[in-house]
Formats: sequence, C-alpha cells, structure tokens
Amino acid sequence: FACLRSLIRGLWMSLGVVASLELLGLGKAGFGVLMAAAGAGALLAIPLSALLVGKRLLARWLAGALVACGALIAAIGGAVAGGAAVVFMVGWGMGMAISDVAGQAVLFRVVAPASIARVTGLMESGKLMFEGGASMLAPLAVLLFGIRGALLFAGGLVVVIVLAGARSFTRIDRRAIGRLEALRLVSGVALFHRLRVDLLEGVVAQLDDRSLAADTDVTRQGERDDGGWYLVRSGRLGVLVDGYTVNELQRGDAFGELALLRDRPRAATVRSLTDVELFALDRASFLTAVAGGDIDLSADAAIGFGPQIEDPAELLRQAPILQGVSRQVLAGIAHHSSIRQVDDGEPIISEGVIEDTFYILIAGRARVIVAGETRRELLPGDGFGEIAVLHRVPRSASVVAEEDCRLLSVPGADLREAVQSRGGMIGRLAADAPEPQGEDTIRAPAGSGLDDATQPL
Repeated sequence: FACLRSLIRGLWMSLGVVASLELLGLGKAGFGVLMAAAGAGALLAIPLSALLVGKRLLARWLAGALVACGALIAAIGGAVAGGAAVVFMVGWGMGMAISDVAGQAVLFRVVAPASIARVTGLMESGKLMFEGGASMLAPLAVLLFGIRGALLFAGGLVVVIVLAGARSFTRIDRRAIGRLEALRLVSGVALFHRLRVDLLEGVVAQLDDRSLAADTDVTRQGERDDGGWYLVRSGRLGVLVDGYTVNELQRGDAFGELALLRDRPRAATVRSLTDVELFALDRASFLTAVAGGDIDLSADAAIGFGPQIEDPAELLRQAPILQGVSRQVLAGIAHHSSIRQVDDGEPIISEGVIEDTFYILIAGRARVIVAGETRRELLPGDGFGEIAVLHRVPRSASVVAEEDCRLLSVPGADLREAVQSRGGMIGRLAADAPEPQGEDTIRAPAGSGLDDATQPL
C-alpha cells in the first residue's frame, strides 16, 4: 500500500503537467501552482496527522487517505476550470500527507523491529519502481483515453485497488490493535519510561502471550526458573512471601524483574487468583531492553536499577506494594516518613520482634537472616517489612546492615492506610489487619513449600 501511494504520485506527476497546459488552461506556471496547492494541503494536514497518535484503526485512515487521493485525481479530470483543480489539489496534498504518516505508523506496529530496516529497504525500492512505472503508464493512458479520460482512469484505478484490498486493511488493523494494547501497557511500566518509541516497539515485538487458569503459580519463592519478566494483561494475581499475602497484581502491573536484574531466586510466589492473561519477556530480551545491548548475560551478572533514588516520594512510588496509590497519598506518606541511618554490622530489624514499620533501602547493602542463616541480600530500592505491617505479626527474619545503610522508615499505619486506598484484596487485608498477638517468631505455614525468607519480609 506504500507502493500504491507512489503509484498515485507517479501518475499525477506526468498527467498533472499535461492537464495544467491543455485541460485546465493554467499556462506554463500551472503545474507549479497545482503543486503549491498540494504543499499547502500537506501543511494543513499537520494538525490532523497529530490526531492519529494512538489511534486504533490506522490502516483504515491509510485506506481512506488513498481513496481520497485517487478520487481527487479523477475529480480534476472532470473539472471545467483551473480554480476547482487548485482546490482539489489542496485536498490531494492533505491525503498524501496523511497516508504517509499512517503508513509509517502501521509499519512500526506490525513489523518486528529486527525486520524494519530490511522491510523499509524493500519498500523504498518498490516505491521508486512504482512511481517510475506510473510515469511511463501515464502517456499511454493519455494516448488511449485522452487527458480527461486518463485522469478519470488513474483516479478510478486507485479507488478500485484500495476497495479490492479492504480485507487486507482490516487484517492489518486487527494485528496492529493487539500490538497497540501491549505498547500502552509496556509504556506504563516504570522501568521502560525512558525508552524511545522505537525501543518500546522492540520490547513489544518480543512479548509472548501466556494464558493461565486460576490457582496457578507463575513464580515460586526461592526457586530459579527459566521464566522471565511478566506484565499482567487481564485477571488478578496474589503475591505471597512465606505464605503471607503481601500484594495483589492487576492489569498493567509487572513482576519478575528482581530475579532477572540481580540473578537471584524468585523473591515471592505469584499465584493467579482468577484466569489470567500475561505478556512475558525472556531474560535476555528484558535485560537488553533495560540495560542495553552490551550487557553480560552470564549467570553471575548482577544488574542494578540504575541511578540511586533519593526522593522519598519517588522511592515510595516504585515500591510494588504501593503501585496504584495516588501521588497525593504518596506525598502524605513521604511527609510522615523518616530517614534512618544504620552502621555496618548493626541490625535493622530482628527476627521475632513485634514492630510496625516498613523500610525501603536508599543506600548500602543488607543481609536477610533466618535462624542464623543468611538467605539473601538487599540492595538500594528494595523494600521490606510488609508481612509484619499487613498481617501484624512478629518479624519473620532479621535484617543486618552489610555496610553503612540509609533507609526510608514508613510508619505501618500510614502504609496500611495507603494500601487501603488501592482497594481490592490487598486493601481489604490492610483494613482488617489484627493487633499483634504475641512475641513468638512466626514461621511459614506448614506445607506451604515457602521455606526461604526473602524480600519482601
């Protein structure tokens, strides 16, 4: 269809010269006047083209613009005065500009990024061939039908070709709509906020669709698996740590990045609460998208989240448990939170102790220890303490600073109030949180299979 646009241009570039001299009475400068009108139409199309951003049915816009261009060439063939032809050329210029924008947008939506360069090269070669071939076809059409008939023939031919390919445009739109949905969801993920549009398209092109029944584990705490990064397309999932629910995931929420970025076992079990549909990205594609193409994908690679975040509100915004909480609520939590300094080797929290505080590590490193055994390492950006805050139970593990640490300390009451504003299962859990019942150390429920105490706590 991009070549069809070139066919239209090639036909007009030959027929327009003859038409301006012999049919429309515009004189030697006539063709220049007509092309100036087309240029004015292209300028007028700029604000209209901007409206195409995010449109779901771009192929239909492309088809409509091509039909309009063909119909306007035919209309020039029926014109009795040069003034009418000038007006028609304004519309022709608008149609050509819109078809160009729509065609390029559709290309990026339906062609895999790795193939775009090759496809573009083929398209450009095809466009040159079609434009040149149409320029040679035009004199033959004038010889057979006369100048007026040649314009009617050329315009009508374009309309017939587009209408004959109507189903193809529909299929293109169906394919592009699925891509657009994924693009919108991926662009809403904080990790990908800074990616250019073409790189986002590259991420979307590599996504796999996954459908899972209710009560299916997508990831399991403490296990290394061959899975990757996941983005929720529909349905609800629960996040469990040591058998305790600490979060709920819905459409647009993502999970699995910690195990990939830092090459460690899964920090939590993610279990479908309903039938769910997921977009999945394998480890190599995910790390390339986040960290670039020159990263080390070996098993011992350890990749961080990027620049250290110091702003409390931004730290809270990126905490998984606070996803979906309004900025106004997060600002209120940040106002009531405090910064805590902990020296190397000092405990941050102690196993079995009743404490109502949620922490986010701003700087430094810390170890998670259960019954004297180190279970994992915490790095800047990691939050911990949800279990004790949401379920009002004693700490299930100790956390000890490996070096001088700086932490954001969030009062449990503020965290529960914020989580309640999210609604859903996790909101109800926060609202119904009981008062702590005692000081005994809490272990994972028997038979849960969740023996490792890993972040979040």
